[in-house]
Amino acid sequence: MVNVIFLHGFASSRNSTKASLFNESLIHWNIRLRTPDLNVPDFSHLTLSAMIQRLSQEVKQCPPGAIFIIGSSLGALVALHFADKYRNTIASRIERMLFLAPSFDFVENRIRDENFGKEKFEEWEKTGWHTFYHYKFEKEFKVHYALIEDIRSYDSYQIQIDIPILIFHGDRDDVVDYQQSIKFGEDRANVSIQLIKNANHNLSNHFHRIWPAAVKFFNLCNEYPRELALTIESYDLANHDDISRFLLFQDRFLDILELAYGTKHFGRAGHLKRIFGEMHTVFIVFQDCVDNEHIVGCSYIRPDGKRSATAVIPECQGRGIARQLICYSKKAFPNQFTEINPLNMKMKHLLTSCGFTLVNSRQTIKKYLGKDADLVKSFSKKNGELIYSRQSNIRPDVVREFVMFEYHSHQY
Repeated sequence: MVNVIFLHGFASSRNSTKASLFNESLIHWNIRLRTPDLNVPDFSHLTLSAMIQRLSQEVKQCPPGAIFIIGSSLGALVALHFADKYRNTIASRIERMLFLAPSFDFVENRIRDENFGKEKFEEWEKTGWHTFYHYKFEKEFKVHYALIEDIRSYDSYQIQIDIPILIFHGDRDDVVDYQQSIKFGEDRANVSIQLIKNANHNLSNHFHRIWPAAVKFFNLCNEYPRELALTIESYDLANHDDISRFLLFQDRFLDILELAYGTKHFGRAGHLKRIFGEMHTVFIVFQDCVDNEHIVGCSYIRPDGKRSATAVIPECQGRGIARQLICYSKKAFPNQFTEINPLNMKMKHLLTSCGFTLVNSRQTIKKYLGKDADLVKSFSKKNGELIYSRQSNIRPDVVREFVMFEYHSHQY
């Protein structure tokens, strides 16, 4: 069982845009995102200590299993000091933490903010209150200076914990200077930092990059709960013994591909020409037992890592089988790429949820295509995607449009 907790930032809420994006993505892994409200005891009387205590309550309520934390801005500060304070007790359950533009020095952020500055900070200290706009309630609230007094008792840069931490930070963040993340990551082998070019503090517009990295970082392919009694077997068609084993299931394998892809571009003979001609590795999914009657899905991958097809029988679709199939294949092919129809939104989401990223470089596309690069007829940009049309290497009369996705294994 995996527990994922999202911690929102200052003047935000558990229903923030980033929380919703992570929740929508995790639903497809049968994981419910836990989103505690950190406006405690209320926004006006907020303290870091109270937020840490709220997180401790959330962790205690988590079912047995690993805990991953996603912390945004001030939420990252909460996660860091919770992990330090309770390292020998309840925080020992935390296996990994993902930070988005972490506010390691909240006081410095306020002083350096051009819309706030030192004068307003001193006025806040003198009067005891300052007004901040809260994005959830869409109105302003007075916040007590006790928040600063409490935060000053915590020093993020002195903390030494072993939990793997992945940080994303925009190089144009005008709220939290990305140098805070650089400073924190210095001399900490457990910390990885990815700077996002031309990105501000929000980062929501860069979720397409953050989510695939989160899939890898949290190792969701291995953590994903397998509710079905599935067996996945692979057959390397460069190996004589594997060919003999595969032939037992070849007809059913072709049936499933025909159901998924039809015969418009190439039929059964075309699939056979591909898998045997280029010595693909075939993956077959069995439910309950290994025989023809219980095959529910299949795929095949070329020796260079090109994912050529993925199919699940109609009555078993929507149950995570394709995702498990893709995740399983990563053991044999830690680096993969694939071409798909630009309109196939379902496959785009599936690939992204499994850690694949869109290829937006002509040079990279041609590199992956190799000798088939000569079949490319044109490139065009649409909705931020690099779409290319190319001639079929099996049917020269057919020209189709594609986008390309790639996956690279990376251990953080």
